[in-house]
Amino acid sequence: MKMHEIREMSDTDLAAKARELSEEYFRLRFQHGLRPLDNPARLRQLKKDIARIKTVIAERKISGESREESHVMSEKAKSRKTKIGVVTSDKMDKSVVVRTTRLMKHKLYGKIVRRNVKYMADDPNNECRIGDRVLIEECRPLSKRKRWRVRQIIERAV
Repeated sequence: MKMHEIREMSDTDLAAKARELSEEYFRLRFQHGLRPLDNPARLRQLKKDIARIKTVIAERKISGESREESHVMSEKAKSRKTKIGVVTSDKMDKSVVVRTTRLMKHKLYGKIVRRNVKYMADDPNNECRIGDRVLIEECRPLSKRKRWRVRQIIERAV
């Protein structure tokens, strides 16, 4: 299959074609294990076609483009990661350090342990104080270490 033929196919057709080629590839590999194939080059060709289809699917997923039967591009809402933490430092101008705590099970011993991570967050109005509980969201890089922005102060420190 040529790349331009693959790009013209819809998402559902691509998924079906990928499944079909994968099954054929599996059958040929199985036959190859039992006896020599009549056309061993077909294995290479199938492998390349499957890779091409997966590449087009990945490109569409990254760009947010979807090609359905109507060929209408779907709008994909961007969701940003959010975390809740406690402000540990507000000494910088328009920046705070937020500590988030998560509980996880220890790999070997099975005990529940706390893991702390500190994030630099943007506080454009200098509203946060030490001890405030805040909600931070992911954003574009604002400086070397700052990639989070304070969205809201959930609870004020006493």
